[in-house]
Amino acid sequence: QLVVRQAEDHLELARHFRPVVLWEFFDELARDLSRSRRHPHLPGFSLNPSIQVTSDLASAAAAAELLVFALPSNRLRETSRRVRLLRGEKPFIVVNASKGVEKESLSTMGDILEQEFSGLKSRVFTLSGPSFAREVAQGVITKVVLAGTPPAAAARLRGLFQGGPLRLELSTDR
Repeated sequence: QLVVRQAEDHLELARHFRPVVLWEFFDELARDLSRSRRHPHLPGFSLNPSIQVTSDLASAAAAAELLVFALPSNRLRETSRRVRLLRGEKPFIVVNASKGVEKESLSTMGDILEQEFSGLKSRVFTLSGPSFAREVAQGVITKVVLAGTPPAAAARLRGLFQGGPLRLELSTDR
């Protein structure tokens, strides 16, 4: 399973993971996305029909093998803490797609996830680079970096994310 915050982050992953769950914080938006399969900020783009949409974080994160965090920076720590409490010690892979720095601690988003999921340190990766959801959804070739270790796990993740308009380079410098 996969938990993502925004529709644009699922492009190729829906082809590799079943079931894919898109978690949306707002109940009404989750219902609209589930029904219409369209995100209000991405005109002309439709969610893959196999993607489940929910506003229930517990059900979305319960058995996920891979969680992609694409949240506003001011919500990442709180949400990751909730996921940690819901998941307990069950192992999973974490991919950070959030940008920014936490105002209070000056921690990067990847640092926050490593702090919140300290037992998963070798399973936390960061996806970064200049990208715009609308352009990716429109098929504009976009190159980003997937950073983390071990390299074999990063290479496997690269295979899951890369495709369509996304091109990934690997780095160990998270």
